[in-house]
Amino acid sequence: GLTDLTFVHDTLATVSERLTERLKEPVLDFSDRQFTPLTPDESLLETLLFLHRHRHTLPVVDPASGRLLGVVTYLGVLAKLTGRTL
Repeated sequence: GLTDLTFVHDTLATVSERLTERLKEPVLDFSDRQFTPLTPDESLLETLLFLHRHRHTLPVVDPASGRLLGVVTYLGVLAKLTGRTL
């Protein structure tokens, strides 16, 4: 659960600034669940298997720095495979 709601009164600029600072940190430092992140060199087949096994959005993490590079979502994969915007 949420333990700190101070952000509720923040402006969009303040929230954006905080998020930008957090993205400089290794993603595993502020994650509260155990997961195996994807790396940028994962194949499409490996990525699809991860999605099937874990059944949630998957982080893509730089293995050297631990920084979050992006996320893989079900809709993102479907859009890419079908060439359509979902």
